[in-house]
Amino acid sequence: MLALAVLGSVVCSIRKPKRPIGLSVLVLGLLSFAAVSVGFIYRPHYFQLLAPFVALGCGALIAATTTPGLRRMFAVAIGLAVLYVPFEERTRLFELSPKELTATIYPESGFEAMPEVATYLAELVPPGERFAVIGSEPELYFYADRRPATAYVYIYALMERQPFAMKMQREMAAEIETSEPDVMVVVYTPSSWLQRAESETFIQTWTSSYLRDRFELVGSLVNTRRKRVLIRAHQLASVRVPISAVLLEIYRRKN
Repeated sequence: MLALAVLGSVVCSIRKPKRPIGLSVLVLGLLSFAAVSVGFIYRPHYFQLLAPFVALGCGALIAATTTPGLRRMFAVAIGLAVLYVPFEERTRLFELSPKELTATIYPESGFEAMPEVATYLAELVPPGERFAVIGSEPELYFYADRRPATAYVYIYALMERQPFAMKMQREMAAEIETSEPDVMVVVYTPSSWLQRAESETFIQTWTSSYLRDRFELVGSLVNTRRKRVLIRAHQLASVRVPISAVLLEIYRRKN
């Protein structure tokens, strides 16, 4: 589909009567690719920004073709490509529930369990109070309908090799210390950190020190047989799970 769209925009740009259309679509394609390339990280869902260009480029290919037989051939090829998408994705589109689909796409992140975790957090954190997430899971604030105790709702930039990483980590720690939240969530999934070998580790050290003697463990989200299970405070004593299976932990300040 993308190749047909590129071909259509180029052909339209060459043909004089269709040149304004072709150039417009070609510029759209270049700008769309530039938008996808921000950060030079090409995650699959980023390419959705190319969808308008693909649609217009395929239309431009048919519009630029003057031979009836060739035009029908391109129309059939584009139609088959469009029909192939729902066929290829039939399991995701028609068989799996949204929760099952999320678990399939992100098997190690536990995204499908975050609404349940947030419901538990809403029970622990009174309305109007704040809690802190050490990691990059801002959806927990949204689902729980509670405000964060720090402005750093993503931690990726703190792990990057950049001159302000240590300063940002110290600012995050200072904001949490000032807010004094009664509930803290520590996320352990690698995708929530994207930590590198050269990343500063102050925030991890500070978190361990801050939680020690001040907070108690009241919940864990664990990965068991590809299924995410939330273990609440009253279940912790009776359930044993390996450390490697823990996706996140919830801590509450001791009375």
